Order: sequence, then structure tokens, then C-alpha cells
Amino acid sequence: MSNPLDVQEFLAGFLAEADEHLRTASQNILALDQSLARGESNPRAVRSMFRSLHTIKGLSAMVGAEPIVDVAHAMETVLRAADRAPGSLTRGALEPLLQGLRRIEAGVASLASGKPLPPAPRALLESLAALQPAVAGAPSATARLAKAGAVLVGKANMHEFAIGATTENPFYGTCHNPWKFDHIPGGSSGGSAAAVAAGLGLASLGSCTGGSIRIPAAFCGVVGLKPTYGVVPRTGIVPNSSSLDHGGPMTRTAADAAHPADCTSDSTVGRSAMSSSTGRNSRSVRARPISRRASLAGPAGLPVGVRAGGGGDQAQPG
Repeated sequence: MSNPLDVQEFLAGFLAEADEHLRTASQNILALDQSLARGESNPRAVRSMFRSLHTIKGLSAMVGAEPIVDVAHAMETVLRAADRAPGSLTRGALEPLLQGLRRIEAGVASLASGKPLPPAPRALLESLAALQPAVAGAPSATARLAKAGAVLVGKANMHEFAIGATTENPFYGTCHNPWKFDHIPGGSSGGSAAAVAAGLGLASLGSCTGGSIRIPAAFCGVVGLKPTYGVVPRTGIVPNSSSLDHGGPMTRTAADAAHPADCTSDSTVGRSAMSSSTGRNSRSVRARPISRRASLAGPAGLPVGVRAGGGGDQAQPG
């Protein structure tokens, strides 16, 4: 089982995340004001601010800060309307948004002053900290993340049997793209990509046979990593095509993807099924761990393959 939750450590993480998103939201209000002064709309700033508020709202709900949740939700309503009808947002509407940010900042400051968490959110956080997947046989990618100290917050929506590219699930409903709710997030791992794009967590896991990590990552504007075949264990993944199935992480940045990729990879994956004569087979690979520090250093010294005749010369800009 996981170690007991250090509530103060979690709260410190919440405060750091909230401060970052409040700065982003403030910058977006300034950008909107400048655009509206020129008579222009700025959909990018609207969506970026919506994303920041959505993240703050989700985190605030976990720590029981209901006043922050209510203010963020009201601001989201204004921004959602502005996104659906570009040009409808006026400079006069920015003042209530700015006042809302000030109220959120005051709420965050109140939490930073040492105010104790309400009992219900504390119990929820402690139950999440104790969440540990029980997996028989070889440890799954999820189990490896939990062992590395990740806090698992839930399961994401996806296509039944991991087959499809829209994440329209007849049992759990259609997954929305957090950037534009009437658009799909891609699939089949659409819920994982949508959760990361909405800021609900640092990373999520997906499975990929013919694009189920890369498609939703592209649709939701996040990073999707399809690792070398066999590096991430496929325990628990629906076997659609044994020689093509992969597991991999989705994150908001390429550097962030290195850590979950490293935690879930294993240089011994596939050895239980190795050929007795050669010690190797098509499902075994000796993986070199992905260093996050190395990923931040850039691609210098790494070989890059470029496919000849890939049709790139026929691509149209935009």
C-alpha cells in the first residue's frame, strides 16, 4: 500500500499549481484587453484562460475550497460563451473576470495561511493516496507508476475494446475535447488526453495499436509518446494486435513525458517469453531508461530518421 498522505505536502503542491495558473490567467486577461482595444478577438487567450480556470476548479474541489470552485465555474461560463461566439466578448466583460481572479487569489491565500482542510476532502485525498492497483502476474504500467509514488486519481473514458478514434462510449458517454466541448478528443485513449489537456493531472496512460495515443494527443494539444515496442509492459491492455500494441504516457510537455516513460519501462520486459535457444524474441527488448534530465538537455547527439518519399512535399501549410 502507499504511504499515508502528507496533506501539507499535497496542499503545497496545490498552491504552487494554483499560483502558476493564476499568473497564466492574468496574462491572458491582459492579452484579451490589448486585442479588444485593437478591435480583434483572441480565441487562443480565451481557451488558455479557460484551461487554467478549469484546472484551478478541479484542484480546489479536491481540497474543499468551494468558494473558489463557484467563482471559477462562473468565469468558465463567460469564457465558454466567448469561445462559441468569437467577437461577443467585450472589454466591459473583462472587469468581472478580473474581479473573479482576485477572489480566487484571496481564496488561495486563505489556504496558504494554514487553514485546515474540511473532513470530506481530506478523507478523499487519503483514499486516493491509498489507491494501489492489484495486478496478478507481471506488474502493469499503472502498477509501476503507483510503485514509483504516483497518486492515481481515477480511470479515464475510452473506446470499448480500445477500437475507435472519437471516444464515443455507449456506456460512459461521449468524451469532450476540453479546448472546445462540442469537438471530439480523438481516440481510442481520448479520456486520457482530455484529462491531461484539462490539467487534471501531470500525466495519463494510453494504449496504441494504430494511433490511439497519437490521435487524441494531437486532437487535444498534448504530448503522446508511443515508446519502442515492448519497453512498456502490455499487462492489462486489450490485445488487439499482439505485434502492434503499445502502452505509453500522455503529458503536457515532452520533458514531462520522460518521467512516466522511465517509471513504466523495464529492461527485462518480455524475458519470460524469450526463446530458450537465443534468449530473445520479437516481444523482448532491452530498454535504456529515459532520463528526464537528459530530455531537458535537448536532442543533441541523438540520431533522427527521416523517411524518404513520405509525401511531405505535398503537405499544405495551415
